[in-house]
Amino acid sequence: MKGVFQDNVVIDDHFHNREYCFGVAAIPTTTHFADQDSLTPFVLTSGLGVFGTEVPIFGSSDMPVRPGSMLYDARVLSIVAADNPGPWIIRYVWETTPGQGAAAAEAAGQYSEIYPVLGVIVFDFKHDRIVPGCMLWAKALNSIVSTISILIAEHEYPSLSP
Repeated sequence: MKGVFQDNVVIDDHFHNREYCFGVAAIPTTTHFADQDSLTPFVLTSGLGVFGTEVPIFGSSDMPVRPGSMLYDARVLSIVAADNPGPWIIRYVWETTPGQGAAAAEAAGQYSEIYPVLGVIVFDFKHDRIVPGCMLWAKALNSIVSTISILIAEHEYPSLSP
């Protein structure tokens, strides 16, 4: 047991509050993809054993919700529906520079993955903090062409330090 505890790394050591829930924007634009308190899920489509096309989650004008927030991260994923029980992998890709684009961000290793389990409604996950103005995308992988629908919540930070 000693080895297990020695290998643990602290990822988050602060209290989380002021989280905001998002779904697809009622009127999306090229910079706005998510509306706070929307119940319309983002639909991710898997290719045949390959990741499907990335779906924009947060556009360059979607953050911050709270004026003055310096960073944000997507924190919670809720699975609304899936047409295949899985297994699934959901990959989140984020920019570190506004306008970088999903392909360049992914090639630079700016992504995180989770293995959601259907029937477990909410997942807390971690990724690098993002500067407002930078976009976040999601895409899905399944062994067959299928869809998974998600809602997401984000958490904001008032300063550049944790």
